[in-house]
Amino acid sequence: VHMLSKDTARLLVQPEFESGLPYRSVMVVQRDSSATGLADLAGKDVSFSDRESFTGCLVPCLSVVDLGRDPAAFFGNVVYTGSHDQSIEAVDRGLVDAAALHSIVWDSAVRNEPALAQRLKEIWWSDTYGPPPVVVPCAGDSELQGALRDAFLALHTDLEGSEILRELGIRRFVSARPADYQTAVDVYERLQKATESIP
Repeated sequence: VHMLSKDTARLLVQPEFESGLPYRSVMVVQRDSSATGLADLAGKDVSFSDRESFTGCLVPCLSVVDLGRDPAAFFGNVVYTGSHDQSIEAVDRGLVDAAALHSIVWDSAVRNEPALAQRLKEIWWSDTYGPPPVVVPCAGDSELQGALRDAFLALHTDLEGSEILRELGIRRFVSARPADYQTAVDVYERLQKATESIP
């Protein structure tokens, strides 16, 4: 979103996920946790995937701002794991109290390991947003970018490509719709205005 707002990158294509897989942020805790919502995580240790992760950091931090709190002071220790999968593992192993996740990664993890849903539970969900797009640099090779766009748009028509997409929960790639990302731009801009103190 930051790159798009500075006109250094542009949207190429975006995924169309299988029904029932909205793109949003979700917070999970261990099953026996007393936490039932975001407000209950005050002073708790959390795992974020990356400081610039939309669902794994920015959205939950803005939601803390909406609670009238400063994200840098709200949580206890914040651990940056480097990926949503590792954030799941951190809360599953009891290294942190909660993890902020990309909902589609979480849904996929539960499909692959149903017992995970017996050990962890969801306590908070954000609004839905436009799905993670494929972006390219504005100054890039237009011919190459056109070939990449065509390849993505045709991926679901290829046997191997369709199998890969199915494993990711993606039906197909479609032409990018900039309007789908305005809410993400709004989140980013609101968070920048509200606080500079991402934990």
